[in-house]
Amino acid sequence: MSVQSFLAEMKRRRVWRVAGAYVVVVWMTLEIALTAFDVFGLPHWVSTLAVLGAFLGVPVALTLAWAFDITPEGVVRTPAITGTDGQGGVGGTVTGAVTGDAPATGAGGTAPVIVRAGPPASRLAGVFGVGILVALIGFGAYAHYGPSRTARTTPAEVQSLAVLPFLDLSAAQDQGYFTDGVTEELLNRLARVPELQVAGRTSSFAFKGTTLGIKEIGQRLNVDAVLEGSVRREGDRVRVAAQLTDVASGFELWSETYDRAVGGILEIQDEIANAIVDELRLQLSPSGAEALVGTESVKAHDDYLLGLARWHRRTAADLEKALSYFQSAVQEDPNYALAYAGLAQTYAVLPFYTDVSPTEAAAKANAAAAHALALDAHLAEAHAALGQIAQALEWDLGSAEAAYQKALEFSPSYATGHQWYAETLIMLGRLRQAHTEIDRALALDPLSPAAQYTKAYLLSVEHDYAAADATYDQLLRRAPDFVPGWIGRLLTALAAGRWETAREAVPGAYADPTVRTTVQAVVDGLESPARRAPAVAALDSLGNALPAGQRGLLFAALGANDRALRMVEQAYVEGRDPNLPFLLVHPLVDRLRDQPRFRAVTDAIGTEAPAALDSL
Repeated sequence: MSVQSFLAEMKRRRVWRVAGAYVVVVWMTLEIALTAFDVFGLPHWVSTLAVLGAFLGVPVALTLAWAFDITPEGVVRTPAITGTDGQGGVGGTVTGAVTGDAPATGAGGTAPVIVRAGPPASRLAGVFGVGILVALIGFGAYAHYGPSRTARTTPAEVQSLAVLPFLDLSAAQDQGYFTDGVTEELLNRLARVPELQVAGRTSSFAFKGTTLGIKEIGQRLNVDAVLEGSVRREGDRVRVAAQLTDVASGFELWSETYDRAVGGILEIQDEIANAIVDELRLQLSPSGAEALVGTESVKAHDDYLLGLARWHRRTAADLEKALSYFQSAVQEDPNYALAYAGLAQTYAVLPFYTDVSPTEAAAKANAAAAHALALDAHLAEAHAALGQIAQALEWDLGSAEAAYQKALEFSPSYATGHQWYAETLIMLGRLRQAHTEIDRALALDPLSPAAQYTKAYLLSVEHDYAAADATYDQLLRRAPDFVPGWIGRLLTALAAGRWETAREAVPGAYADPTVRTTVQAVVDGLESPARRAPAVAALDSLGNALPAGQRGLLFAALGANDRALRMVEQAYVEGRDPNLPFLLVHPLVDRLRDQPRFRAVTDAIGTEAPAALDSL
């Protein structure tokens, strides 16, 4: 059959009419159905399958239109056209009944070919109805038995999500700090929901600018859903678009666009967070139900976001800049609780990176945290800042624990709070609890170098050197510039007697050439007893180029116990090394634990590593 004959035959069988009617009616049906799906809150996969079912019905309807007629006598096969040679073809005669009272032409002649002017309405409707019926049956079977039944996630099943960095769609592409701030505040807002596990900032921001798909990102972060979006800021207006996507199926669970004045950005964040919580059918905790105390000042909000971006970089220069931004924010709006919390957290970590004394930093950090809590008593960041102040600057581990517990009560998914709490528990010798907290921190923020470091340090305290080194190795492959990781790996290698690993760690641990050379001499002295005396002498001559606490560990490793005890006592009296409580539980000082001078320091601070080791 030629193409022209085939097309003519399709016209005779009314296939084109059925196709047109099918498209029109299905389009109208889908419009009504999809609206109804939204009203009844059905998941988006139902809409997707409805559209798929409609498309699958097209070939079914066309096939039925070609093959069958619906007549008053019932469903019959459409009669074929038979040519004079007995072969089907256009221009031949129709075999079968002739409708109407047609007169014969000639005695004993055959009836003339009478072509009906048009199909009865029942035929068109019937064929269309059969097509719809088959499509719906197919759709129902697919929905019930198909792969989406096992792969789909409904909003009520979402228990964990990640908030990816929102994209900057501003014309000048100069609002990165602003979009990062929107992302982080949304993350913190959702972290206040106790039923929801929210991936931490470090892990979420690790995928900034990535080309990876939602499914792969979600699998790496071990979450059910991913929130992503964009921010377009033009003048005093901002448009935020957000979309929540199911990781397993890739289907959209929720999306919305918000167009507001910049001053209302905090309200937008609350709207997005509340919409997601509603979609997931969760209830906010009493603390989470209260909106974060924000600001109506655009400048104060911008300064806060700029300060937050600097705080996360954790270099001396960035922390100093973060302080200036947070100070500017509170000067602009003296009632901005989050900015005071930013000040408190910056002062709390400043002595780790600069020469600011712990006493001065603690006084300023406590004042800022108190101001933040006076404005918002449920602000987890402020409670966590109090914990870090007590832990590292005041050496009051009991108060640190209470502060961290309060922070996690108000924000259960606060990864940094879990990590800092794990550090305090390590110092208190409660290692099983420390594992629980650091594992929780890593579940929330699996790519956080600080959390991985705490995990590795905990394994070292337990004398599980192989696991500790493997964790340090994984950490440093991802974050080769993370200096605490190199120092931790070095000290663990010294405790385990792995000299080559120790030598490899020295360049990453110390930038000062003199310190680097001296520590290399310590490694040589540990490997070769003949070199031990020169190593002790080199360490003696190093002076304050290396903190007293670290020198104490190295002297202890070399067996110079008296010098090690002097360094521990000096570090305690000076009170300038925020790492001292952490160092006092390291295995390198195990040989000092029975010494009264050492116990005097650990008792004063409250560290209890031996009790933890006995309980394992």
